[in-house]
Amino acid sequence: MNIRRLLSVNWLKSLFLSYKNSCKSVIYNNVAVHIDRSAIIQSTGIFEMGRRYYQEDNRTSGLCIGKNARLIVDEDEQIYSGAYITVSENAILHFGGGDIAIII
Repeated sequence: MNIRRLLSVNWLKSLFLSYKNSCKSVIYNNVAVHIDRSAIIQSTGIFEMGRRYYQEDNRTSGLCIGKNARLIVDEDEQIYSGAYITVSENAILHFGGGDIAIII
């Protein structure tokens, strides 16, 4: 990671998600995060959310995980700026390795 990317990381959100869910996560400053207390994030690699695709990209991103919902990430995954991920109540979103599975 270069210095500019290190400065664009929201370390408080990243450390909180990593600690709460025992997963390695990197959340950037341009991401709005709303996660229910009962929600779970599982990751076998590093989960990056809100990474800029190019330097001038100022789009915001969002991560919303509802009550009793789970986000499962296999391998290292990067979700770039402008993406909004919502996992509804009691739902599971599983992605990684090029495949995305939505379980309702």
